[in-house]
Amino acid sequence: MFNSLYKLYRNHSVKTPLEDFTTEAFVGVLKLDPTLLENFCVSLLGLTKEDFNIRTQANYLLKNDINCIVDIVIESENQLCFIENKVNSKEGYRQLERYSKVLDLFKSCNKETYLIYCTKNFEEKAQVNHKFKQLRWFQVAKFLTQQRADNPIKNNFLEFLKLKKMSQNLTITNKDTFIIENLFETIELVSGHLDRVKPLFIQTFSKGVNRVNDGFNITQIIKHKRIILYFKDILGENTGWSEIKYGLQLNSTKIYCGIWVDKTNSQYRDFRDYFLANPFTFEILDKQNGFAIELSESLNKYVNDLDGDDKILNWYKEAFVLFLEVMLKTPQLHWNTINKITSQVI
Repeated sequence: MFNSLYKLYRNHSVKTPLEDFTTEAFVGVLKLDPTLLENFCVSLLGLTKEDFNIRTQANYLLKNDINCIVDIVIESENQLCFIENKVNSKEGYRQLERYSKVLDLFKSCNKETYLIYCTKNFEEKAQVNHKFKQLRWFQVAKFLTQQRADNPIKNNFLEFLKLKKMSQNLTITNKDTFIIENLFETIELVSGHLDRVKPLFIQTFSKGVNRVNDGFNITQIIKHKRIILYFKDILGENTGWSEIKYGLQLNSTKIYCGIWVDKTNSQYRDFRDYFLANPFTFEILDKQNGFAIELSESLNKYVNDLDGDDKILNWYKEAFVLFLEVMLKTPQLHWNTINKITSQVI
């Protein structure tokens, strides 16, 4: 439900639609359940139990300074709490400093004041006054998970947080410790297979240099869920990203090979149009920011096969041949890298 509403909300001309929508949706959930609101204020934020009112986008005037629009304000008879929410953005110009100035005014009137900074990603802050506290959205999600289960709106919002990758569970289980213990051996195993294929990849697609770009990094593993080796700038006039890659898809445990062309590449339109009309046997990925053709094969096919390593090598070899053949058939796309394939691999 929340994801569908967000899609509608996103169409409006706001700078941070996900951030604004998440704030409004979360406060809506809290308003519908007074007990949930009280538990949130007391258990997670550290406020003293009272009757709480909650509102969003509250405007406060500051003398000789920029006015404040606070994402969430929670107020009771003796307490005032400001919450600034971030998803994919960072703190605005002196936001926390200006919020502190407003809270100073209320503190001078004997209000107990709180300042909360809630983010998706870690962002260290040195703020200390007004019982300053930093939260991450996964902590909010964890709090909501621990509340009564018979609340469909709350459960729906939790699903939304999960979909937007804002509900990471950091509880370490026995399964996690087993995976951690075996992680290095697994990476070494994958690296061994990819290194065996590398000479053939270089011989087939090198532009005259043997340097293959290494995709063994946190961004590739966490964000893209893959381990790859690749050549870049294979298409176009160095305007916009393009790459040919091979490796392992971690979320589906598939070996794969593919070509990606970013939308900003000079050959993007011709590349996309050609393969939409002539897909061959490729899997087509038509995304907002680019276009890809891929071949893949499940690793399950090679489990406990004593000849599996040779079969994996042969699969990559056949995939490279197919990509090369397609390149040779499409000189109008102005490929920057075509070499003759060899049948030998070290």
